[in-house]
Amino acid sequence: MGTRNTNNTDKDPDATPRSVNVQVSDGTDSSLVNPSTITVVPVNDAPVTDLNGATAGDDATATFTEDGGAILIASAGTITDVDDTNIESLTVTLTNHPDGAAESLSLNATAAALATADGLTVSAYNSTTGVLTITGSASKADYQTILQGLQYNN
Repeated sequence: MGTRNTNNTDKDPDATPRSVNVQVSDGTDSSLVNPSTITVVPVNDAPVTDLNGATAGDDATATFTEDGGAILIASAGTITDVDDTNIESLTVTLTNHPDGAAESLSLNATAAALATADGLTVSAYNSTTGVLTITGSASKADYQTILQGLQYNN
């Protein structure tokens, strides 16, 4: 009879095995019912960040002016995850920081207040590694607001 395919397009499928019964008939008699079991293996889809939101691409640019104060680096950023309602961490790395400890990453007041309200841990910016980390479980929407409140200063 050949191969028969099934296609489940759910991005977060239930792992319960599926049962399929197959029977054919020649118009007079029917065959025995032949069972088939489909094993469903869910795959965790990684979350996706888009630092410029609806604009084409997924990166962002920002301009810092000396003595101008901290600037937002992803004010239109978005976070999506098709198979999870929460995000567990956000790590931001300033990959090149030629001015050393004079440069920093932080959260603006709105993002910092939300992180506190959600019980998230915001690590102190590490000027040696250039890393700022936020950890703890919170909704995608809250992490997106935190992403949009990331700021750079020098």
